[in-house]
Amino acid sequence: MAYGLGERRFEEQPSAVDAMLVLAARGQLDAAGLGRDIAEPAELRRLKPKRVVAALREAARSGAGGTVWAVLSGALPGLLAGGPGPFGGALLALAADCAERSGPAGRHERSTSRRRARGRHSCSRRPVGSGRR
Repeated sequence: MAYGLGERRFEEQPSAVDAMLVLAARGQLDAAGLGRDIAEPAELRRLKPKRVVAALREAARSGAGGTVWAVLSGALPGLLAGGPGPFGGALLALAADCAERSGPAGRHERSTSRRRARGRHSCSRRPVGSGRR
């Protein structure tokens, strides 16, 4: 599957993305294992980083940020062991975005937004002149 995500022809990548998402939905995806499978050939320069990042970004855009984060968390230790290498900032940026959206930080951000919205709503319901001066 790792090689499918890094497929040379762009039109063939969606099949690997779809397979990853179907396995994840069924609870059958070994996300950490897939991450390690991505890291190993990338270290050997048999996998093009830009292609893998593009495929994972597409999966994240489709709403599978948690799955992508799980895959990346399996890949990052191997990929970063010798420095950022060819994956560089693009992979780290995608990992940070997915972690923020799917982890506790993302939930905190949403709850903060809700509090702000409630505050605006309660302010708009106060009668004119009832505020502090």
